Amino acid sequence: MRSTSAQRMAEKKRFLPDERASMITDEESDVIVNRSFEYIIALFEFILSLLKFQLNHHLYQGFKAAIQSSLITRVGKIDWKELVHVDPALDHRLKELNEQISGLKDSHADAKRLYQSVR
Repeated sequence: MRSTSAQRMAEKKRFLPDERASMITDEESDVIVNRSFEYIIALFEFILSLLKFQLNHHLYQGFKAAIQSSLITRVGKIDWKELVHVDPALDHRLKELNEQISGLKDSHADAKRLYQSVR
């Protein structure tokens, strides 16, 4: 569609051929009607693209304003302590993971020392 419109813009258009009679003929009137129709269609396409852009912009701005106002009002009212429940098993699991991490660090240091001594 873009290539077609770019090609149409690049073409040199003449409303009527340069060689014409002093009185307008039926062929020339057909050319005038066809060119006028093409012009009207091009205007409608242009107006439709502007309308679509304006409508999309209006919808986007409205959506953005609605989301912003609803998020700000809802996030401010949330009681996070009610949403997050404390799990007592997590403290125990956290201690286990810290012990595993320290054990892995020690094992890594031992392996590094062995590698250094072999090398």
